[in-house]
Amino acid sequence: MHLCYAPEEATVPHIERFYHQLLDSLALDIFHEGNWQLLECVTAWKGNSTWNNFIAFSWEGKDERLLLIIVNYASDRGQCYVQLPFESLRGETYRLQDLMSDISYDRLGDNLVSRGLYLDLPAWGYHVFDVN
Repeated sequence: MHLCYAPEEATVPHIERFYHQLLDSLALDIFHEGNWQLLECVTAWKGNSTWNNFIAFSWEGKDERLLLIIVNYASDRGQCYVQLPFESLRGETYRLQDLMSDISYDRLGDNLVSRGLYLDLPAWGYHVFDVN
């Protein structure tokens, strides 16, 4: 039997960064001790069926930490509102910090609960929001 090493491959920086961010996020306690919940996605406006391509869920920690994970699971851009059934969000302003990028948004909790979180994502786009 002959064993050999494959040639060394060049690193692809954006893929390496993605996996570092993903593994750092997955190491958070909330993913091991928190409560998972599937979230409902609804149309962003009448006649727009791209909401049906979204998958959204939350992880809620014992320390009231909340993570929202949303993916546009399609080869086209899509829009939706994600329904957030967390009455505790009312009355405050929250920063949604994406753990997979430098993106962050400030949103009123009352709007998040009553209307939902609006998303407009490219094909295969995603967010892992830490809500604080």
